[in-house]
Amino acid sequence: MASAYDALAERWTDAAFDRGNGLRLEGIDISERMLALARAADPDVLLHHGDVCAWQPPRAYRFISAWDSIWHVRLAQQRPLMLKLMRALAPGGMVRHLEFDQHLEKHLCLIVQRAA
Repeated sequence: MASAYDALAERWTDAAFDRGNGLRLEGIDISERMLALARAADPDVLLHHGDVCAWQPPRAYRFISAWDSIWHVRLAQQRPLMLKLMRALAPGGMVRHLEFDQHLEKHLCLIVQRAA
């Protein structure tokens, strides 16, 4: 699967993406090429190379965006991954948004915030 992401990695360097969001960013990716492009675009971002299903979050986060991390993993891995990411949220929130993404496909999009 990493080679498939390596092949499309340059698409994420498009100038249309707003990089001035004021957040301290951290990320994980299975694709070495995607990480190389991300490091070149912003060397201050902390990036981890690995499979998000095996990765252990090193701290609690105020916001987690795992858009492609959920629906690209096998169905049997999705629930444990979602639970792990929700446990990695810092205290203070709730489910903020839920929708089925890409109608006709069975993709579910969640935006959650951990309860205090």
